[in-house]
Amino acid sequence: MLHGLSDAPYSLETVGRLLHERGFHVVFLRIPGHGTIAGELRDVDWEDWMAATALALRRAAEVAPGKPLYVAGYSNGAPLALMHTLRAMDDKSLAMPTRLLLFSPAMGVSEFAAMTTVTSLLAPVPGLAKAAWLDVLPEYDPYKYNSFPVNAATQVWSLTRTLERELVRAQASGKLDRMPTITAFQSLVDSTVIAADLETRLFARLPAKGHELVVFDVNREALLGSLIAPGPRRAFDAIMAAPALPNRVTVIGNRSPGSSEVVAWTREAGSRESVPVATGLAWPGNVFSLGHLAIPTPIDDPMYGLTPRARSDAPYLPLGRGAPSGESGALLIPLGQFARIRSNPFFPVIVDRIDAAVKADAR
Repeated sequence: MLHGLSDAPYSLETVGRLLHERGFHVVFLRIPGHGTIAGELRDVDWEDWMAATALALRRAAEVAPGKPLYVAGYSNGAPLALMHTLRAMDDKSLAMPTRLLLFSPAMGVSEFAAMTTVTSLLAPVPGLAKAAWLDVLPEYDPYKYNSFPVNAATQVWSLTRTLERELVRAQASGKLDRMPTITAFQSLVDSTVIAADLETRLFARLPAKGHELVVFDVNREALLGSLIAPGPRRAFDAIMAAPALPNRVTVIGNRSPGSSEVVAWTREAGSRESVPVATGLAWPGNVFSLGHLAIPTPIDDPMYGLTPRARSDAPYLPLGRGAPSGESGALLIPLGQFARIRSNPFFPVIVDRIDAAVKADAR
């Protein structure tokens, strides 16, 4: 389990538990620079993350030699999983995954991340220490840093750019034929990474081999749909108008604009026709989209769920139930921090995909 940048292993706890219940030995890695204070991310390098990833996969492979080796990567954990896999194709000392499960993969990061490095050079100047930080906020989340140093953004930008170059080389040499089966889950709306890059930078390069991209659409019910920004609409239209692709594309969204019922609109590899498949799910009231944080977390998660289940050993205020009410400026934290959705009401779709993968690999 490879968590995201500024996150903790908790972000993939439910995914790990699902796999454990299905017979897997699960290794949760705490990636270097995490689990202490946000300032630790000022000195870390992405190759440190890669070295820790290699150790974690080696440990997992040693526990159950010869068994399927899954890697789940959330956000920044996804490029770490992909980079490790590409390296393992050439280095037999590295454990080779048999399947990748990617959640909100950080495949595209703004060029702004690199530009901020120049600004951070001013940090040693008296009075300009904050130049080393993109955000300095109260640390109210027990499983995630709220403050974010410039170096963290620089490292993920460097990692994704290096991965891009390695994917281009691997495609040119034919190595991508050996890429394990990938299932990726992505929100159409994502304020952290560029959602469209997942298809263009990864899936479009892969040969047809059972790969699947699952996209969670915005809520298109008539009242909420009229308020959705044009950007997500254009992104959705681009997906639906794309030519036949080498991978399956499934869009989780409304059956029709007048209905809250959610279906899986599936385009098989090589096809342009989307076929609706019932999910038995529906949009919760007042939820208009998913987002980066929400994808790997069920709605009953005790910390981030929309309807959190009680947990006696969690002495923290649940953060997923929505924004508290009060006057703007009364809190040290912007109210928008609480309004951002942190759990996935359509998490059963992910459970179904995991069950299908385990069943296929058990044959």
